[in-house]
Amino acid sequence: MPKKIVKGFTLIELLVVVAIIGIISTIGVVGYSKYTKIAQIAAIKAQNKEMHDFIKTTILTTCINYSDSVSLKYGSQNKTATAVCNKSSDWHTVGSMYRPFQLYFAGKSDFRNVIQGQTVVGMGGSCPNRASADQSMKPGNHCISYESIGSRSFSQNACSSKGYSAWIIIGSMLPDEIYHFNCVGKTW
Repeated sequence: MPKKIVKGFTLIELLVVVAIIGIISTIGVVGYSKYTKIAQIAAIKAQNKEMHDFIKTTILTTCINYSDSVSLKYGSQNKTATAVCNKSSDWHTVGSMYRPFQLYFAGKSDFRNVIQGQTVVGMGGSCPNRASADQSMKPGNHCISYESIGSRSFSQNACSSKGYSAWIIIGSMLPDEIYHFNCVGKTW
């Protein structure tokens, strides 16, 4: 009687296949996490630019005369925050007008932290410097503040090199505790 040959895989062959699947899935997970991080960074920078453009456009279209003021509605009760366009002849107040913009963006429900899902935070009197950023801001958070030449600010060199003496800073925390910022100052 002829022997019946049983066909199948050996244990070694199965282990090799499982190892290959493991390696491929590890590469996929690492690649996906890098892609996710890149997408988060792009979204945070896009929000930062949107805030910057809104602030600059609002100031440019509202502050025609020195006596004009910026008024923005914020919150669910439609409160109004107002800042005078000019308190001195050198437009130094462009920087000190940050408060209405803080309130405006903090109250916008469509401005969410792209990483944590919470509303924009970090809207204190000044943006934290790099050393203290991990204590007060988390990745995806934004900060709107006022800075000027001579202040202890992380944006001083970049913003003052544009000719600003005072500016509104829009700082955003990227993953790995790296700052990205834009500034709005007097260039007009």
